[in-house]
Amino acid sequence: MKKKIGIVVLAAAIGGVTACTSTPVGQQNAAPVTTTSVDVPAPTTVVVTEFVTSTATIPPKVVTDPPKAATRIDNRIGYGPLKMGMTLAEVEATGLVGTTLVEADSARCWVSSQVLVSKNFGLVRITLPAEARTSAGIGVGSTFADVKRAYPAAKEYRDGFSAPVDEKVSYAFVGPASVEHFADSDKVLSIKLSSRDADCSMALI
Repeated sequence: MKKKIGIVVLAAAIGGVTACTSTPVGQQNAAPVTTTSVDVPAPTTVVVTEFVTSTATIPPKVVTDPPKAATRIDNRIGYGPLKMGMTLAEVEATGLVGTTLVEADSARCWVSSQVLVSKNFGLVRITLPAEARTSAGIGVGSTFADVKRAYPAAKEYRDGFSAPVDEKVSYAFVGPASVEHFADSDKVLSIKLSSRDADCSMALI
């Protein structure tokens, strides 16, 4: 009896091992599974650049600053701040003639050694300072030959030579007094700017 039991136990043990190592029935009949690797490309980012052309209308600038005083440009012929045609008040406002102006010709004119002012025509004569020179380089001490070279239109008159600056104003190059005719070697003693519109006495001009 003992031998038979041992055989049965051994058989059962062998059967259990067999049962543990055998392939299940369901898996023996299943179809093989095939795995395929597919390369999926990385997503591509597309950037769309759009150029838009538009016309902008810029509104006009609004000026809010207070208006400034206008600056007068005085292009009249003259010497420094003294300009031909200035009124008596304008001449005095330059501060160049002081209080030396006196009435003349029955109050038609005001005169000094520097200027002559007409009530009707304004400043009609300016006597240039001794150191002054014209734009052509003529000054006190120049000869009348120099004057005629610098101003071909210059003409002799009672006090020297006169040369036109424009249609209304002339230079007066004054020479030595008490001569009937001025030689080329005679020298300029003074220079004046004179207006043809002057209504003051010729002796004052």
